[in-house]
Amino acid sequence: MAMERIKRGTLENLIKVWEQSTSWERCDGAAYYHVQHSRMEVLAKSNTLSVEQVAGAFAALSPNTDEKSNYVALNTCIGIITGSLPFNSPVHAYPLNRAKALDISTWV
Repeated sequence: MAMERIKRGTLENLIKVWEQSTSWERCDGAAYYHVQHSRMEVLAKSNTLSVEQVAGAFAALSPNTDEKSNYVALNTCIGIITGSLPFNSPVHAYPLNRAKALDISTWV
């Protein structure tokens, strides 16, 4: 039940932001989405992961993190998942967000 409230609240917030945005902001957001989606596709393909796994990990790592640092953290998590980095490699993210990103990245 609590998760449904969180999802509903998140959806309501997204709708509110969308309704308050200008047409330029909507176009800019759509362009940004396509750029990010393409980046996620490249990372997914080159690491034998799905776009959903990579995008989910990226989102999990993002709170209070700038985009560049988020990509560094994402690449570290991908390295941990693929075995090219040890599990205890430092990830620039909150510990729970690191755990979420690693969990999301292991979805099958």
